[in-house]
Amino acid sequence: MSAALLLFGCGSATAGLSADRSTSAGPSAAVGEQPVEPGWRWESYAGVELQVPAEWAEGALSAGAWAWCAGGVLGPAGEARRGGVNRPGGPMPAIMCPSPRPASSYGQGVDLGSEFAPGREGLAGGWAVETVEVAGVRVSVTSDDPALSARVLGSARSVRDGTDAHGCPVSTPLLQPGSRPAPGQVPPAAAVDSVSACRYVLSRPGSSSRESPPGPPEPLLASTVLRGADAALVVAELSAAPVGTGPDEADYCGPGVTLGEELVVLHVRDGDLSQEVVLRYSGCTGNGTDDGTTARVLTSELLQPLLVGPLAPWSSYGGVTELLGR
Repeated sequence: MSAALLLFGCGSATAGLSADRSTSAGPSAAVGEQPVEPGWRWESYAGVELQVPAEWAEGALSAGAWAWCAGGVLGPAGEARRGGVNRPGGPMPAIMCPSPRPASSYGQGVDLGSEFAPGREGLAGGWAVETVEVAGVRVSVTSDDPALSARVLGSARSVRDGTDAHGCPVSTPLLQPGSRPAPGQVPPAAAVDSVSACRYVLSRPGSSSRESPPGPPEPLLASTVLRGADAALVVAELSAAPVGTGPDEADYCGPGVTLGEELVVLHVRDGDLSQEVVLRYSGCTGNGTDDGTTARVLTSELLQPLLVGPLAPWSSYGGVTELLGR
């Protein structure tokens, strides 16, 4: 069994959860989201959030996708041109794409944590990349539609002092080693109103073979919110998992990899009540879920429908990789 499998975080929703999840409307007022127009959804990264078309997937052939010719990794051009969302971090394919890049390779997309300088840069064939900086985070939109670029970038706003549109705090004490949620109990699946899923970075992304790039200014990498049958499914699988921890791969542990690079915090809401659940999956030890009262092992029934799209992990180890089916 290999020590680690690097995963590309550009998957789409799998069977079990609805493909749109939270695309046309936000959580209830109790979560604190501002409504979004039908056909649009919120995306969050490092204390900044903005709205994108609901049809945009995770990953795109934008100007920031340097491996644009890796169709098998980033998706066929026909799919990418529908639009997508890119986040920094995670593994990159070791390839060299031809230069200059043809206009036919570009797709509509937004790069969160972009490396482009603020302003507008013209590209081939009427395409352009436009970049703004919000709360220290650069956001770029690649498009051949100036109105679309203006709509997406005009919605960008800082949430560094609070929670994002999906009810996720931009930081949490649960990122500290050894921390646990306040003791509580996850409500029954049938009683759950919503589940906010918040993905955080624990350490800077990058492999041990090269210098890691700077981490984001705030640890929140991505978020989504589940309701209805989607929320009930996640809660049912949380509660059905056996008591315990794992799967772990202690033999592979070394400096900086014990707890991995990231984790997800779930906020399970029932009316005015909310219970936090920590989901650890990216390290060689400490994997499992924890609601502050009961620790449970990870299962494929929980991970495969949940850790997709913006929640798709950068990496995993051994048994967790097998549970993810990758």
